[in-house]
Amino acid sequence: MKKNAMLIGVIAIAVILGGCAGGGGGMNIVQSPHSQLQMEANQLVKAGGLAFVGTGISQREDIARNKAQNAGRTGLGQALETKVKAYEKQFIEEVGSAGEAEINEAFQTVSEQLSKTVLVGVLPINEVITLNEGTYTIYTIMAVDPKTFIQSFQDQMKEQKALYTRYRQSEMSKEMDKKLEDYDNF
Repeated sequence: MKKNAMLIGVIAIAVILGGCAGGGGGMNIVQSPHSQLQMEANQLVKAGGLAFVGTGISQREDIARNKAQNAGRTGLGQALETKVKAYEKQFIEEVGSAGEAEINEAFQTVSEQLSKTVLVGVLPINEVITLNEGTYTIYTIMAVDPKTFIQSFQDQMKEQKALYTRYRQSEMSKEMDKKLEDYDNF
């Protein structure tokens, strides 16, 4: 008897949930403007650049745009820091941990200088605007192309006199040069 009651309960829940999801024509999959731009940003990241989709919401279009661009720049700053940290880790793994404090300091300086020089002039590369009940939502890709990022990174590494020779001899340096070449041919 308990088994029958439980079975009836499970069937009833399935029918109720199935009826709620019915809606008369199947499920609609909607791709948001953010996800469309994110796929475009992902292509830039795969090529070695930095990209972030910022979102801004306001009843005024100009304010929504400023919010989206500021959010994008903030995201780019975090992405830049993360990328430099990954390069630092790769460099330490490649050359060994001798002088790790010196390496940490050098990469920290590189990260700070890149933030000051590269991110300042970043402009949006694509934007989608939606208007819903008087409220603008703007999605903006803020990006640094691979060539600009890698060239700036290498320029900053040149300033790190004690590490530059080891950096140029590293596999990481060769990989970056290859990315620059691939991007030029792209």
